[in-house]
Parts: sequence; structure tokens; C-alpha cells
Amino acid sequence: MANHWEGEAPAEPQPRKTTSLGKSRLGRSLALPFVLLLAQNLFAVDVVFVRNSKPGQPAVQRQGEIVDLAGNQLMFRGPSGQVETIPLEQITEWRTPWSTTKEQADSLYLEKKYAEAAAIYLRAREEEPRVWARRQIMMRLIECYSATGNTAAAAEEFLILAASDPETTAWEIAPLAWRAVDDANALARAAQWIRDTRNPAKQLFGASWLLAGPQRNEAITVLQGLAGGTNKRIATLAVIQLWRTRIITSPPEEPASWLAGLERLPVETRPLGYYCVGEAFAKHNQPEKAALAYLRIPILYPRTRPLAADALLAAAAQLEKLDRREQAAGLYREVLSDFAALPAATAARQRLEQLATPAPKP
Repeated sequence: MANHWEGEAPAEPQPRKTTSLGKSRLGRSLALPFVLLLAQNLFAVDVVFVRNSKPGQPAVQRQGEIVDLAGNQLMFRGPSGQVETIPLEQITEWRTPWSTTKEQADSLYLEKKYAEAAAIYLRAREEEPRVWARRQIMMRLIECYSATGNTAAAAEEFLILAASDPETTAWEIAPLAWRAVDDANALARAAQWIRDTRNPAKQLFGASWLLAGPQRNEAITVLQGLAGGTNKRIATLAVIQLWRTRIITSPPEEPASWLAGLERLPVETRPLGYYCVGEAFAKHNQPEKAALAYLRIPILYPRTRPLAADALLAAAAQLEKLDRREQAAGLYREVLSDFAALPAATAARQRLEQLATPAPKP
């Protein structure tokens, strides 16, 4: 048996971190009681680290089986066989065994070979028998598709994820729009999804992608309806999408009120909101505030790769307005090093070339 594990730290709003250590056969034999499996050490087990109730004390390590991980909670079966529900906010890290295929995909992902990683993650998902673990693989697939500009595929994968876990906290990586969408496949799907009243998530994607195009009015109407819906995350994201329509006409005090409101929302719904705040501050010629709003995205939400890349570009442009050329150049170089496969890299390279030209003397 190989020794490859993955751990996850759900502390918000940092991206979840993984380390590899084993291959799981949990659940492949129901003939023996779980306690016996632990006692005989025949199979790898899941490990969960729970915050200590005593301040300053290390987290408590628990061994057993992760039964489910959905929404904001993890269901865990310990040696007694009893299943308990643990809020993710109480968990500092979890580890589970993964297949060799998943480990191979993770290696490609860390090397930023997203297209190759996506193909291997698809195989890993098919091999994985645990429903909750398949959802974890799907999140990586969404990231890989988004990182290669395949918006439609990322959304299709996200819809499957959301159907499996309606309370998913993965909205952070949902491929919603923050500017005009020029992906023909995405737009074709959007025209269908926006009218699917049985599926609010589909409607949100459709309206988001169509908001800057000829179907703007229909998109606004749908978003207004979703904003009053029962799914709080979808309602919140619909409101933030509607902010896009107010950036040009917003009064000077509105960006600050948006920013204050974002701090009270679930962390996974905030990235697009920070971009809208940055755009609004920039519109009102407040470059320092705009740059700070943009920079929250790559710092706090690096998994939102296309959005993070555009946010770095936008922040650098604001720094140029402040005549902070070196700082701006640093952000452009960051785009080139971290997001080389995205269109933002082309713009970053052009700006770096222009910045290399000495500024004219007054």
C-alpha cells in the first residue's frame, strides 16, 4: 500500500492546502467492522485535526473515516462507530488517502500544467468510490478548466458539484463573469440556462455571462429574481452581479458601502464583489483604494485564477496612476510568472515593455 495522503485546512479565507501521504481502500470491504480494520491496521484511515477547546493548546488529532464533507460541515465516524457532525470552522486540517491517479494529477496541477492535470483528474474522479472525495476532485477540475480559459466546461463541472452538494462553499471558484464574456460555448449555454427556472445556479451563470451583451435586460430581470431567492449564496452572488450594472452610475460613496457590506458576507461569495469595488473606486478616480480592493483577490483568493490575474492587471494600472512604476512592474511580473497561460499575461508583458521605457521628464 502506498503512503499518499491529502490534507486540507479550511481556515477562511485562505485556499485549502494539500500534502500527500497514501492510497485508500476504505469502504471496499464492508464485511469487517470498522473498529476491526483500525485494530488490525489493514487499511489507511482518515485523520481530522479538531481545534482544542483549551486556548493555546494544539489541535486534537482524530483517526477514523470521513463519511461526508458537504457545505460547512464534515461527518466523521470514529473508532466507536458513531457518526458525528463537525463544523468546518472547528477543523484545522484533514487528511485522507488518495489514489495514485489523483496524486499524478496533483503533481501536474502544482506544476501549473492545467490542461494535462484536468485529463488526469477526470480519470481520478471515475476511479474514486467516495462521493465526497469525488467532489474534492471536481473542485480541482473546475480550477483547471478556468485556468485554461474553458469557461463552459468549468461551469458544467460546477453545476454537477452544486447538484451533489447544494450548500457547497466552492462558489469562490465558480466561473461567474466580472466583464464581458467572449466564449462562444459559454454564451450558447447561457442562452439556454438563463431560462431554466428549475435550476437557479444555471440561471445565475446564464445571467452573469449575458449581462454585458444584447440580452442585458433579460439578465438583469433574472438576477433581480435570484436576489430574492431562498439560496443565500446564489442570492448574494446575484446582488454582486447587479453591482456590475451600477459601476458607471454609482455615486462616490457607494464603493465604500459595498466594501463594508462584503465583510459581512460568506467569504466564498466575496471575490467578484472586491473586483466590482475596485472598478467603482477606479471610476471615481480613487486609485489607491481601487488598487487595494483589487489586490484582495490574488492575495486571499488565488484559486480564482482568471479573476486574480485580471485583478493584478487592474491594480497595477492604478499604481501607475499613482506613479508607483516599480510596484506596478512587480505586479505585472507576478501575472507573467503565475498566470502565464491566461490572456492577462499578454497585457502584462506589453505594460512591462512600456514601463521599461524611461518616463518623459516634466
